[in-house]
Amino acid sequence: MGSLKYRCAVLAALVGTLIRGAGAGEVFQVPFTTDLTNDGSDPDLLPPATYGPDGPWQAVSMMLGSYQRPNRSIDFNGGPRVPMWPTDSIILQISEKAAGGKYDIHNGTASEPWYEFGNNGNNTAQLADYYANQTSEGVCVFDSVTLLNMRFDGAIYANANASIYAMNTTKVTLRDGTTYTPVVGNLALGRPIEFFLGTSILEQMKDDGLIASSSFGLHLGSVPLKQRGSLIFGGYDESRVIGPIAVFKWDDIGDPNIFLIDLNIGVETGRWPFNTTEIPSLWEKTTDEAGIAIAEYYGGKDGYIQAYPNAAVPGIYLPTPICANAAKHLPVTMDNRTGYYLWNTEDPTYWSIVNSGAYLAFTFADSSATNVTIKVPMTLLNLTLEAPIMPTPTPYFPCHDRAENVSYWELGRAFLQAAYFGINLDTNMTYLAQAPGPNMDQSIVRTLKPGETTLVSKPVSSFVDSWRGEWLALESDTPGGSSSTSKRGISGGAIAGIVVGVVVGVALLAAAGWFVWRKRNPQAKLPLNPVELHTGPQNRGAPKPYSEKDIKEVGDNFVHEAANSPIQEMESPAPRTLNEAPGSPGVYEMPADPYVAMDRRDRGERLSLL
Repeated sequence: MGSLKYRCAVLAALVGTLIRGAGAGEVFQVPFTTDLTNDGSDPDLLPPATYGPDGPWQAVSMMLGSYQRPNRSIDFNGGPRVPMWPTDSIILQISEKAAGGKYDIHNGTASEPWYEFGNNGNNTAQLADYYANQTSEGVCVFDSVTLLNMRFDGAIYANANASIYAMNTTKVTLRDGTTYTPVVGNLALGRPIEFFLGTSILEQMKDDGLIASSSFGLHLGSVPLKQRGSLIFGGYDESRVIGPIAVFKWDDIGDPNIFLIDLNIGVETGRWPFNTTEIPSLWEKTTDEAGIAIAEYYGGKDGYIQAYPNAAVPGIYLPTPICANAAKHLPVTMDNRTGYYLWNTEDPTYWSIVNSGAYLAFTFADSSATNVTIKVPMTLLNLTLEAPIMPTPTPYFPCHDRAENVSYWELGRAFLQAAYFGINLDTNMTYLAQAPGPNMDQSIVRTLKPGETTLVSKPVSSFVDSWRGEWLALESDTPGGSSSTSKRGISGGAIAGIVVGVVVGVALLAAAGWFVWRKRNPQAKLPLNPVELHTGPQNRGAPKPYSEKDIKEVGDNFVHEAANSPIQEMESPAPRTLNEAPGSPGVYEMPADPYVAMDRRDRGERLSLL
């Protein structure tokens, strides 16, 4: 590692306005793999930035072992960095070196094995990857892990004792029997249950004074759209929470009672891109007896199911035939070999649907019987299968019908691209809300204090605003037969020419019409506000900086509380002081050698270690 040369690229100017919402030692922001990278000469330095073969995805970066520095600087001489999916499971899962991973169970710090998992084709309730068709075997140990804080106003590191399932073999099996070895582990952020040994990372961090509450807030973001992920302990990012928030209480074994009650296809803005003029609800009551029984036992009404957000699995898994109902209205075909719905990129409606404001809407009933809908844009459901699933990159629709007698269903990474998911271990509550698109507002990190049950969110209107520049309005016919997965139907120059022509033509017609109207109405006044013109989305491959927006007042924002709980004020509701650019983690003090600093994360670029 000593031969690796580093280069420091200090951020010269922060893009946008900095907003302070949380104090030092109250929140902890964990980096994603897209935040940091290296030149590839030392794979132990940092993990790769993105992962497949069913994404691309970004994962959380964690360090193996216990490491701490006396000063506030980033040092990469600790243990190996490993990619992890953030979950509410109760035991951390990671591959041992024998399985191609980086964890060494014989490192001298791991405890004696206290439990052994056999490869019987089933995962226990403590694990997080059932719907990923992942099987494994290994042993459970206690060992140390270290998390890095991306905020400059708190501790730079957090060391924790973790319950680790060290897998010495692991594989994902596809429908046709093809197998591959997953490389991303599972970061367990839940609370251990009575009959299972374990430790809570969040509770340890709270006891150590690193976070205000044993809680986390997650928005996975989107790799193709260059929207970085957000994982915050002890609080949440208000800019990642839009509109009403569904609040769910936990059952007697520590699982949230999340009831999914409906699924629909709709369009948020612009022309209707589907062949049919109207699409009915896609929902059908499940015939799964275990699922029906569990939902009824925990108070769900007829037709409700329990569905859990889970970043450890890639897709959206629903009762048969709900995904098949959705597929009837989309240009997709079931590939029987792999079991995936593949987008038909030669169909003219494909281009229109994935580049428009079309969405898949999930409706939940929370603990107060309030219905909350989360919309997952079709843009985010245009993902890519790579080897070994498909020999060449192939666009697919990540919805899967599941009829197994398993009692619940899961909403994986495809869903979490568009949803805020939060858990508070102190109050036994789970939160779900709409998350923004890539053109999101400035980051406003808030503390969730002990006993606090309310969150502040952005107004509903900010959802459409966050997708401006990405969705096409589709006011005219769209190009057909495009096989591209990005918006390359019309070149930028052609769009500019069309816009100029349209503007000139409209201006001439408007001038003539106004002249006639003015002659007839001599006292009329000119309108005060000009019409805003949007020219459509940018190309996916080009850099996409966040727009420099004015700070929005929060007077029309939502304040949410759990059922039967008094409203509690959040910290600093008064006019905010300036602190943080959109998603910016701040600038760190660097050691003399090696050294490294933040590059332009606001433009979707990653930290450069050259």
